[in-house]
Amino acid sequence: MTKKLLALLLTAFLVLTVFAGCGGGSETDVNSETQGETEIVATEDTGDEGDAQGTDSAVSGGNGSTASGSTASKNTGSKSPTASGTSSTAKPTTLRGTTVKYATWIDVNKTEYGSVIQAFTKATGIKVKIVNVPQHEYITKLTGLIASGNSPDVINDNQEFPRTVGMLQPITEAGINPKDARFYQVATDMSTLNGKTYLVTSNQASFQSCALLFYNKKLFTNNGIKSPEQYVKENNWNWDTFNKTASDIRSAAGIKLGCVFDTGVFTASYGAGIVKYKQGQFYSGIDETVLTDVWRFLQTGVKSGVFDLGQKSQFVEGQSGMCVTDTYGLKNAGYFSAMKNADLGVTYLPKKNASDKNYPRGGFVSAYGIAKGAKNVAGAGEFLKFFLDMDNYDINKIYKTPEFAAFAKEITKIPITLNTVYWDDALQDVTGQTFNKYVKTSDPNQIEANLAKVKNTVNSAVKKGNDMLATAK
Repeated sequence: MTKKLLALLLTAFLVLTVFAGCGGGSETDVNSETQGETEIVATEDTGDEGDAQGTDSAVSGGNGSTASGSTASKNTGSKSPTASGTSSTAKPTTLRGTTVKYATWIDVNKTEYGSVIQAFTKATGIKVKIVNVPQHEYITKLTGLIASGNSPDVINDNQEFPRTVGMLQPITEAGINPKDARFYQVATDMSTLNGKTYLVTSNQASFQSCALLFYNKKLFTNNGIKSPEQYVKENNWNWDTFNKTASDIRSAAGIKLGCVFDTGVFTASYGAGIVKYKQGQFYSGIDETVLTDVWRFLQTGVKSGVFDLGQKSQFVEGQSGMCVTDTYGLKNAGYFSAMKNADLGVTYLPKKNASDKNYPRGGFVSAYGIAKGAKNVAGAGEFLKFFLDMDNYDINKIYKTPEFAAFAKEITKIPITLNTVYWDDALQDVTGQTFNKYVKTSDPNQIEANLAKVKNTVNSAVKKGNDMLATAK
C-alpha cells in the first residue's frame, strides 16, 4: 500500500511545474454552478477542449435588469459603497463600448451571475465576453492563451493558488483597492506577495466556500434519531456525538453509511493539512498532531463501515444520513439540487472536543484576478467592482431556501484563517482521490509511520509551491 501511495504521490509531483511549464489543472466539481432563470445571450462552447484559444461568447446587455428585475437590487442588507473612489457604479466614458473578456467554465446564463453581467453592461456601457475554459484544464488553457497573446482580462482562481501567481498582474493595476471593506481579506492576505496583491473576492457568503454538514431530515425524523441540529441546540455537537449519530442513523434507517466526506475541507477546518501556508510561504504540516488526529478519526470511521469519502451521490440517493461538503450545497443548483428542500438540513461541523469554544470553519478560496497580457485592464477593474458587489444580486435567486441563505451568512461569523484553508489539491501533493484511497486503505494505528515514509515527497511539494510564489517577487 505504501509503495503504491508513494508512486501516486511522485507522479502527482512530477506533473506540478512552475508557470513556465504546463499546469495540470484541478478537476473538481466545487462551484461548478449551473443555475438561474434569467435568459441572456447563450454562451457557446464548441466542446473542443484541445483548442488552447478557448471559445469567446458575447453576453449582451439585454434589458439591463438585475436578478431582482430592475437595476435596483433586493439585497439591501448592506450599504453600497458607491461614494468611494472605486465605485462599482462608475461609468468611465472612455471605457464605454469596450469589451472585457472573462475566462470561466461556468455557464453564466444559468446562474445568478448572468443578470448581474447584464446590469453591468447597462450601467457602464462595457460589454462582457465569456471565454469558455473547461475547469479541469483551466490552468493549461490559460497558460496557452496568455503565451499566444490572447489573454482574457479576468480569471477565476478556484482553489488554484499558487499555480495562478505567474499568470496574474497586481490587482491595483486595474484601479482596485484590495483593502476595500467589500473584499474578503483572507483572499487578500493569501495573495499578497512582496507588497503586491493579486486576487480579490467578495466578503459575502455566496462567494465563499466553507465546510458544512448536511443531513437528511426525513431519515432522521422517520427513524426517531436525534439530528445534528438538535445536538447543536444542546451545545453537544462534537466528534463523540457525531460518531454516535452516524452509527445510529445507519442502523435505524437500514442505510449503507452514516456520513460521506469531502475530506479536504473537513481536515482543513480543524487546522490540519499535508501542506500549509503562513506569512507568504508554504510549509509541511505532516508532523503536526492535528493532522494525525483528524486522519485517525476518519480512518477509524471508514474501517468500521460508518464513513465513506468523496461520494456525495450516496447522500443524494438516500444511502447516507449525512454529508460533509462546502457551501455550494446550499445553492439552488448545487450538489443537492435533486433533493427536496424539506428533506435537506444543514448545520456546523462538529467540534473536536465538547469543551471547544467555537465550531470549526474551513474551506478553500475562490477569487478573481487580472491576467497578464489583459487588453482591457481598466474595464476588468470596473467589472470586478460591480461583479463582487452584493448590492447587485438578489439573494433569493441564489439559495435553495431562505433558511439556507441565513445560515450561509451565519457561518461567515466564525473566523477563518489561512491555517484553515485547504491547500493540498492546489499543490497536487496529494489529489483528493489519492487522499481518499490512503484513508480507506491505511490502518488507523500506522498513520505516523506511513506519513514519515512520504515526508521527503511532501517537502518537495512545499518547495515547488514556494518556487511558484517566487515568480511574483
